[in-house]
Amino acid sequence: MVHYDILQCTMNDTQIDTKMTPGERLNTLRSFIYLGREWSLQHRGKSWFPAFRVKGNRPRLSLNTGVFDVAVIRAKQILDDAHADRWDDIARMRTRQESSRVADALAVYRRQLHVTPRTMAGNEWSLLHMLRMVRGASVDPTVSRLSELTAGLVSSFQSRMAESALATLPANSPEWRRRQEREDSLSSSRSVVNQARSVFSSPRLDLPAIYAAAGVVLPDSLDGFLQTRLMGRVHKPRRPDQVTPPAVVDGVLDAAVELAKWPGALELFWLAVGCGLRKSECDQVEWSWLLERDGWQWIVGGLGKNGETIQVAIQPRAWAAIEGRKQSCGRILGGITADHAARRVNAWLRSKGWLGPKVLHDLRAVLLSRAFDRDPAAGKAMARHHELGTLMRHYAHHAGARPVAVL
Repeated sequence: MVHYDILQCTMNDTQIDTKMTPGERLNTLRSFIYLGREWSLQHRGKSWFPAFRVKGNRPRLSLNTGVFDVAVIRAKQILDDAHADRWDDIARMRTRQESSRVADALAVYRRQLHVTPRTMAGNEWSLLHMLRMVRGASVDPTVSRLSELTAGLVSSFQSRMAESALATLPANSPEWRRRQEREDSLSSSRSVVNQARSVFSSPRLDLPAIYAAAGVVLPDSLDGFLQTRLMGRVHKPRRPDQVTPPAVVDGVLDAAVELAKWPGALELFWLAVGCGLRKSECDQVEWSWLLERDGWQWIVGGLGKNGETIQVAIQPRAWAAIEGRKQSCGRILGGITADHAARRVNAWLRSKGWLGPKVLHDLRAVLLSRAFDRDPAAGKAMARHHELGTLMRHYAHHAGARPVAVL
């Protein structure tokens, strides 16, 4: 017997309001397609209600949410029960209320405008990846409950990640290699957990209040999921063979004109190293976003990874390199995607002796690390990170405010 204990209501709160005119009643109805036909929901007060019959019966239940996307998920569960003649399960929905499903929370999370689509997709993938690694590959978010998100899930996920990494090593691997692989996997798992936590915790949004307003019930166990201490190093330091020598960096900056033979490559290079933009942000930038302010060229527009409008100063050296290629409108990268241009830039950087992982992101690190060395105030503003700990681990130890030429 499958139980769908997601709703709490009374039997008499589901009657269609007979005092409404047909026109008023129609304006409260919205429909969705499921099982090959159209089904309607009615919005009354602060909640949605089923406005359909299944096998001659009308489910007399409040869907306990004012968000249509969440209401559709819950209505589909009712339809599944009804078609399987599980009317007892539907009746039990009146008397018990459990934590909402993972799918309910994700439906509300996708409606947040201050989270970029790329970040949102990454956070959602991380949450489901954790559940699937621990609970099994067949985890269905429309069935899994938020009560499964516990401190135990976090520790189990990190342990599974470490075990999977060690399983790929040869049996005769030295102990130092096994320790390094375990630490690397734990560091990666920390990143996944922190992304999954972002679905329920944000420095800019009061997500618990948003979920409560949408009728999503967050269980007490979620506190353990959000607050339990993670295993592994906070930051994975680079080995000496992963750090590009300063002489190579300066040589790359001098030879960047060679990238002009590939569409979008030169522009992407200078957007990363000359503006400190991430690849996903470079993909958005348009020529119309460029403006002059206090003697500096600025890029102002779009939505950054931090959920705020992109506002970055262009280094004078970078502006001199791309000024002659300026167009009146359109994307700076033209018809080329950032991913495609990045492959060209990465291969070129490797040919010049660039070391370490995340080659394109290293260009951003060059700008920010030099900015922090010259002026910590400017470095903080150029980095556009909300967490000071992230800045201290990667670039510097202080915070700041105005642009400074460092290339």
